[in-house]
Amino acid sequence: MRSALLFVTLLGYAGICRGEELDGSLHFTGGTNKNPNSAPAFSAGLHLDPALFFPIKSQIFDAGLSYDRVQSHSGFSLDFRAKVAFFRCYGSEYKCEARKKFWLTAVPSLGKRWGDGGLGGYAATQLQAVFDLRHELACCKFAIGVQHRFPFNSSLHGDNAVVLELRVPVMFRDHAPPHPRPPNTTP
Repeated sequence: MRSALLFVTLLGYAGICRGEELDGSLHFTGGTNKNPNSAPAFSAGLHLDPALFFPIKSQIFDAGLSYDRVQSHSGFSLDFRAKVAFFRCYGSEYKCEARKKFWLTAVPSLGKRWGDGGLGGYAATQLQAVFDLRHELACCKFAIGVQHRFPFNSSLHGDNAVVLELRVPVMFRDHAPPHPRPPNTTP
């Protein structure tokens, strides 16, 4: 119930944000389980803004698919996450970009992993330092983060990981300015 409420809240917040740029990102994650006897974990995958496929405004929300390896077992993960910028920048990352070259972003997410090695359904938190490289290299944003996953029902007791992520603009969508109100012609 709490997960559904969080999802609806994030989707509602995403619906009121404005922005023209829709991002896609590639990530690589490496870390380990809290149990020191377990094997290291890693994943590699991509995230896309769902507005590429559906007529919604969701500049802070994205969905991802990744290949991962947990406790020496391969699997696939699907997750849904939000990106909320802070550190002298509030709300969407798109409000930061024109003025900042660096900001911090909180990335809460919900996901499901299929495959051996544990985890199953999970919630995750991530803190990212985001560097806007577009002005210097005309390409993208680079993020370095620390992630912790909390499994819902698994023998795996969560894991910690370092995340490297490269965000690239995939599509630009212009929003027309609102129509001006007609002048009041009543005497």
